[in-house]
Amino acid sequence: APAAEEAPAAEEAPAAEEAPAAEEAPAEEESNPSEKNE
Repeated sequence: APAAEEAPAAEEAPAAEEAPAAEEAPAEEESNPSEKNE
């Protein structure tokens, strides 16, 4: 029973690391949109 609770907790940790990675991608595109247009 306790092991099942630790499994989802471990999956939530890596998920948090993937979230910031997705925010960094759009951030770079919004940072220099003029450079892509040129």
